[in-house]
Amino acid sequence: MSSEIVAATTTTTTGGLPELAQELARKAEGCAAASKAANTRKAYKSDWAAFEGWCRMHALAPMPADPNVVLANLVDRAGRLKVSTLQRHLSSTCEGCGGAGFALDTTGAAFRHVWRGIRRKNGIPNIADPSFAKHE
Repeated sequence: MSSEIVAATTTTTTGGLPELAQELARKAEGCAAASKAANTRKAYKSDWAAFEGWCRMHALAPMPADPNVVLANLVDRAGRLKVSTLQRHLSSTCEGCGGAGFALDTTGAAFRHVWRGIRRKNGIPNIADPSFAKHE
């Protein structure tokens, strides 16, 4: 019986993968497709198109994305877009790069400091709850 299981898992099809591996690959593709909501995928597509347009307007290459170019794009849009929208733009750019096989490194100190400054300067300030105010 165990030889039948081994034979079943090693039988190949035209794709060269065992049938089990092909079935698992199809399931994995389905899981990957379900990892983002349809509206998120739509927003990411729109954000990526905006980034590509911005790059063309400034004669810059969108791919592979240079962290300095991505940061310049975010700085240029800061103040006109909410920080949460800028965060989504950054996420969609990272996702677009990763999907094309390029890693976008946003871990550098300069990138982190400027991004932190954008968030601090343009974010909505935390407003203290008046019920916690000290009474004098």
